[in-house]
Amino acid sequence: MRKTSLLITITLLFFVSLAHAQSNSKYSLDEGDINNQFEFILDESENYKSYKVVPRTWLNKLKTHVNDSIAALEAELASTRQQLNSKQSEIDGIQNQLNGANENVNNLKNQKNSMNLFGMQLDKGAYNAVMWSIIGLLGLALLFYIFRFFRSNAITKDVQSNFDGLSNEFEAYKKRALEKEQKIMRRLQDEINKH
Repeated sequence: MRKTSLLITITLLFFVSLAHAQSNSKYSLDEGDINNQFEFILDESENYKSYKVVPRTWLNKLKTHVNDSIAALEAELASTRQQLNSKQSEIDGIQNQLNGANENVNNLKNQKNSMNLFGMQLDKGAYNAVMWSIIGLLGLALLFYIFRFFRSNAITKDVQSNFDGLSNEFEAYKKRALEKEQKIMRRLQDEINKH
């Protein structure tokens, strides 16, 4: 009887200490993260020599919690991957728009810094050089033609003046010749009249 009562007392003490240990544990198998649940199992499991004795129900519950956590993490990972792919698509679209905008900016800069002359794109410096060369050549041609005009005009005036002088001399000659002829005709008439 004594052995039985000692065995009952030890068993009671074991369960009381187990209940007391469970109530003193800061971790729980039903609450907290996986790491806390593992800590609960390590703290609350019984020792047998150098081994830990863990009730199978605890292991099954922990396995369920771990599987649930893994499934939640996989779902979160899939959602994160989907968001990442969506954001990457947006980034690619924005990058394409940025590349297009940069290309437009470069084209506008080229157009701003160049001019179209006879179907060729020339930068402003070359365009200015060509235009000022053309203006210079036209100015030189204008000066040349003005010089030629004034020279021709002077020659024309000189010829006109010479022509007017010759014309006046010719008229005077004609007049003198007419007068001479009239004188001769009078003399002849006078001679004819005398004879």
